[in-house]
Amino acid sequence: MLRAEPKTSPDTLPEGTQEGDVVGALFALTQTMGVFPDSGPSIIGDRPGTVGRELIANQHFNHNWSVAGFLARYARRWLQLPAEHQGEPGTVDLRQVYQDCTGIRFESLAVVAGYLWMVTTSGRFVIEPGELTVLNIPVEQVEAVLALISTDLTGMREAVYSQQPEQRTEWSFDPFQQWPVLRLPEGRLLILDPRHLLNRAFGWLPIWDIKFPPPERTKPVGHRKLAARAESTLRHLSEVYVSEVLHRITGDEGTTRRVYDDAELKAAYTAEGQRIADAAIDYPGTWIVIEVTTSQLRREAATAVPGESQIEDIDKLLEELDQIDATITALRRDEAALTGTSATAVRRYLPLLVLPEGFPVNPVTLTVIRERARARGLLQAPDTDLVEIVDIEELEMIEGIQEESGPSLLDILRSKQSGSLRNSAVRDHIFHVMRLHPSRPARHSDLLEAALKPLADALPRPPQDQSRREQG
Repeated sequence: MLRAEPKTSPDTLPEGTQEGDVVGALFALTQTMGVFPDSGPSIIGDRPGTVGRELIANQHFNHNWSVAGFLARYARRWLQLPAEHQGEPGTVDLRQVYQDCTGIRFESLAVVAGYLWMVTTSGRFVIEPGELTVLNIPVEQVEAVLALISTDLTGMREAVYSQQPEQRTEWSFDPFQQWPVLRLPEGRLLILDPRHLLNRAFGWLPIWDIKFPPPERTKPVGHRKLAARAESTLRHLSEVYVSEVLHRITGDEGTTRRVYDDAELKAAYTAEGQRIADAAIDYPGTWIVIEVTTSQLRREAATAVPGESQIEDIDKLLEELDQIDATITALRRDEAALTGTSATAVRRYLPLLVLPEGFPVNPVTLTVIRERARARGLLQAPDTDLVEIVDIEELEMIEGIQEESGPSLLDILRSKQSGSLRNSAVRDHIFHVMRLHPSRPARHSDLLEAALKPLADALPRPPQDQSRREQG
């Protein structure tokens, strides 16, 4: 399928047009974008088709999340867990690696990006010249952070046009993710998108800075291996975080044993070539067997570039389903090897795929994944339920539901499979079928405070607070 050359807004107002005609501009965009000569199959099977491909990209682009939860996960994965797992083979101090590779203190990135985001919460998206001088961090650190996360209009235009023509789609937004702040004339700054700004500093993207430091920065010795270890550390700690949430969901404390992690599963099932999932949860009558993967949609799949990228990414998930399927087989054969006691009744098995970094779950993607799993003979036994997919925010919603004595993880997943939104995301079932509005988990309060502490310490204090500090 061929795509037209990109349409651009002119630098000056064309003759005969009225300034500020936003409605007219939106109609023009609607008319220009999303027109395809072939809409693909009308029935979705084991391939998404053209419309399905666009739906996946649309959902990925418009996905929203709780800022409090996002920052809480940042505090745990980037700040706390690396210190707690210090000394483990392959684990590195992510903050120190970031500074070694970029020359920027990780706290400085959090302060500058956190301040810019804070400004947007009041509805203001333009930062006036010199405004960042109020921050109590070295000015050279402020400038270094801005050099990473911002560009000027010329740089943004060049970045957009530098994309290969066959890679351009309506959903291409790489330059805006890399530079969510635009430098305007006279020293002003424009925050383009608060979501991209948060993700640039508090999500996965700081790994990008570690892998590709600023050109003027001398790379540390063994940079490539160090960057690979940093990425591996973040992936491992993301899986550790999922395990923590699962234990909280089930109330797995003291002598109660419900969640079995991969270490217990590997110790129980030692046959050569045995593939093992990351966790299994023992509910009365049912095992939920879980595989966690930090894989994300590649750029081509996320932006609906024509081709096989989305199918290839989905097929990678099938490899994770193979591990779930093998673990179910082991449990079915000898549950006592894991629990120490034989099953007292017939068991069912519910496969659950956890993607901490998110995945666009909708009727297209779930259908394609389930159909392709069926074609490979995965998870097809009569005692096995349909596979479900959740992200970390959905797990934390369920954690909040549990804290309010609501339905269990198993109850929620089972009711979804018989509900009107059975082929949609778990959050859709929670919000629109179960009519639940989960509170965020109680532990998020302390984590949110830890995430924002560098910003709080760098902000100017009110005169009365300063006076008290001096008197103290």
